[in-house]
Amino acid sequence: MERSLLHSLELLTGNRQILAKSFRAEYNSLLILAAGMYASKNAIADPEKIRKSTALIKSKTNNFSTFRSSPTRFCTATMLSLEPEPEKTFDRVLSVYGLLRKNFSPSFYLASSAYMLASCNTESEIRTSVGAMHDFYRMMKSDHSFLTTGESIIYAALAAASGISKKEFHEKTEIAYLKLKGFFPASSRLLCAYLIALSPYSEDYGFERTVMLYERLRAKGLRYGKHHELPVLTLLALTGEDIGKLASEMKEINRYLRAHRGFGASLGTSQRLMFAALRICADRATDGNTSDSIAINGAAAEMLARQQAATMAAIASSTVVVVSASSN
Repeated sequence: MERSLLHSLELLTGNRQILAKSFRAEYNSLLILAAGMYASKNAIADPEKIRKSTALIKSKTNNFSTFRSSPTRFCTATMLSLEPEPEKTFDRVLSVYGLLRKNFSPSFYLASSAYMLASCNTESEIRTSVGAMHDFYRMMKSDHSFLTTGESIIYAALAAASGISKKEFHEKTEIAYLKLKGFFPASSRLLCAYLIALSPYSEDYGFERTVMLYERLRAKGLRYGKHHELPVLTLLALTGEDIGKLASEMKEINRYLRAHRGFGASLGTSQRLMFAALRICADRATDGNTSDSIAINGAAAEMLARQQAATMAAIASSTVVVVSASSN
């Protein structure tokens, strides 16, 4: 295992233990997600900063605010704790959220989208991006009314931040969605199709590599989840690295994580493999070699470092499965 990847895993497992001691009431999956956010910044988890960010959230919201409910509160507090100016950032997030609430119902996914747009846009660009996000979501709902649910809001936000045209997004999504038919359930292949459409690669490339990586993992005895975990596998496939190498790394990471507290049977194979894929994505995004492959194209790349875009896409994909698991 490469030294950078091993270091990332050590941070992930160590951060999870730190957070578990301080936030015993939080779901394990959320603790791991938060631990990964810190690991992606090459940082040791700081529970006190998260507590201060939680207090900040409470001071600026009412008792019925989405930002006060779990998991929104914990995820938002974790992200704010990593910001150089938490209060300024949260003020922007609340401003964006207020604009989004004119067209969307309150939810964790909407709060996450508000954070994403607040991070990806300047003040002058926010209203345009909010309008674009609404347009993308309406198009997604029109194309696949029964498959477009609350979680699709996150992908509409990614599309809005990317600068891609609605026409191109629609065409690439539909082609990728049809190509993935017969391999994965409709709901998860649609989410994968969104990410393929937002990548700089062709639909054939994204489809072939997603299926190839999934099948290679199965050949190694690793049953990657076919549901909300799947978009993270697509992100990993879009790094462009050798499929055999990626599958071998996934097997090695799975074995490493399984031996650490919080990552064993209680987490489950599907989520453990998802977090393994996220670690590889984060590692590649920081090494300067393949972040271009994962990064969302267009305007978002101009507004953010490519590494940030890659990390945000990975977090957006992973929160779907984490929140789903936390609510069961």
